[in-house]
Amino acid sequence: MKVDGATPTNFSGLPLILVGLSFALIIGLPRLASDWWYLSIVGWLFLAASWGTSVEVKGETLRLNYAFGKLTINVPLSEIEDVKVVSRLERAVLIREFPGLYVLIAGAVLFAFLDLLLLPSGLLEGYYFGDMGLIFFGLLYLVVMSLPFSRMHLAGMFGVFTIIFVTLLMRIKTGIFDPLPVLFFAIFFPLFVAEYYSKEYVVITAQRRRYCIMAEKPEPVLKTIMGGVSGEA
Repeated sequence: MKVDGATPTNFSGLPLILVGLSFALIIGLPRLASDWWYLSIVGWLFLAASWGTSVEVKGETLRLNYAFGKLTINVPLSEIEDVKVVSRLERAVLIREFPGLYVLIAGAVLFAFLDLLLLPSGLLEGYYFGDMGLIFFGLLYLVVMSLPFSRMHLAGMFGVFTIIFVTLLMRIKTGIFDPLPVLFFAIFFPLFVAEYYSKEYVVITAQRRRYCIMAEKPEPVLKTIMGGVSGEA
């Protein structure tokens, strides 16, 4: 049975490993081995493969499908120990459920910041824009995932602060003020926050690890999983 409007996230397990490999190939490899830059294309493929496509229950197994259905993670219903809607809990924060994701994003942001510091000043903006984008969206992602879902206004305030921060960094590195990067971040920042808070996040704790499912409404996810567990019992 397929769960309509639900997709698995890449917050843990093999999908998270694929995200880490994609970051290494897209961000790190061109800096550390510029002659191998074309391998960054493989990084984009890994990143696409980490995106969830659908959720379904077949028999006694919860199936989390990735990579356009080519990669499936099977979770036996008998191994599910807990199911909760984190976005409905008052003090719950998503990053606490998936510390590995926090470490990965924080490491990528730190790498981008150090790379930005090592780049000589006065280059064309394109040399800095990749690092700036990663710093901006990485920090924003860490903040929204570290806040309770009832604190959306704090995410908005931090987003404005982050736009100012990366604008100052760009000004320091290029020596000029260009409104285009600011406009880019100002447009994508509210879209990013709105998309994040428009979803419900269902965290499933199994015997081996945790999984997260994004859904427009959590009830179909809970009904499908609980129905499968009840049927098994």
